[in-house]
Amino acid sequence: MSAKTITIFSNKGGVGKTFVAVNLGAALSIAGYKTLVIDLDFQATQDLARMLNVSPMKSVVDALSLFENSDDPNVIHECTARHSCGLEFIPAVKSLKQIGYITPETLKPFLKKASEIYDFILIDAGKSFSETVVTSFDHCNLILLVETPDILAVYQIKWCVEVLQ
Repeated sequence: MSAKTITIFSNKGGVGKTFVAVNLGAALSIAGYKTLVIDLDFQATQDLARMLNVSPMKSVVDALSLFENSDDPNVIHECTARHSCGLEFIPAVKSLKQIGYITPETLKPFLKKASEIYDFILIDAGKSFSETVVTSFDHCNLILLVETPDILAVYQIKWCVEVLQ
């Protein structure tokens, strides 16, 4: 199985990226797809967990340490929080101390292993370009840009599209 990966991004805060990620993930799960939602937004950590009303005990960083002892991608399930609709959720980090452990070199193998066991992976990538976010772009099948219909947002999304191209 090879998951379809969708990175949800905007270079402006407060436009509804997390809302889209949660609802898209719930819809896919309800439709019967194995869905993983990853919170890669370091500037608004735990927003996804709050919106889903789940309390994850582990993070992507914890899953990476489990991979050192096992090649089985199913160990990811030990680190995810399951929502009542069926989707699984994992934050990239559980605390700010872990941020340094999420790099392109650590994110790539995690996404590769997750792709083996899920139908869809949704990544809430936050609002700023970083090496880690660009890595998620490189891995995904679709970049979903979310914006609001106001002049500043339209200007910023135009700039964002130019950067992505």
